[in-house]
Amino acid sequence: MLGSLADADDLLQETLLTAWRGLDSFAGRSSLRAWLYRIATNRCINAIRDDRRRRPVAPVPPFDPPEPSRRGEVTWLQPYPDPWLEQAADTGRGPAAQYQARETVELAFITALQRLPSRQTAALLLCDVLGFGTAEVAAMLAMPPAPHEYHGSAAVATFLRASADWRGRRHFRLVPCRANTQPAFACYLPGPDQSAARATGILVLTLSGNRIRGITRFLDDELPRLFGLADALD
Repeated sequence: MLGSLADADDLLQETLLTAWRGLDSFAGRSSLRAWLYRIATNRCINAIRDDRRRRPVAPVPPFDPPEPSRRGEVTWLQPYPDPWLEQAADTGRGPAAQYQARETVELAFITALQRLPSRQTAALLLCDVLGFGTAEVAAMLAMPPAPHEYHGSAAVATFLRASADWRGRRHFRLVPCRANTQPAFACYLPGPDQSAARATGILVLTLSGNRIRGITRFLDDELPRLFGLADALD
């Protein structure tokens, strides 16, 4: 619902604390799972309504980038490490259900969710992703990345040339990982004096067959650490 790894972690802590404090009031009229999701959903709705999602300051490239094809609206979007998804996976479900589960964490789907009203987002996730019945959901609800987007080979090539001209003789070092069930890389860039390569964020690929259809760059040097990777490379 929140599209942000950091915000989701904060709201998870709030949800668990609220559940712990209110455990004595749990009357058992619904499953414990539904009760916990009710708390989490309403916490997320309140956060969206109060606009508490972290909107990072738009990054300022160290070079002069070409005019983007358009600007993304969901600047708080963050990738989600695949190992965390695997820990939460329900391996007992059939192939079709597992395929659908993979689709619901892809970046395109998460980005689209951010453009819906919060209650519509909650209803979609609770029914279609988590499998709650409509009556259960009704009971519960009575209560990026950088914004520059480049579309088309010419626009992408113009941006990459501007970036390469700024880097000069330095080259990105990429460490493979996975995010939102998609292939990804942690990005590292040496300093101007060719010193140790520091983390510069996560790069997530969207594939179509054996071709790359999209690249999403998350400019947050703390993200690789959340993926269990180093802050710098020798």
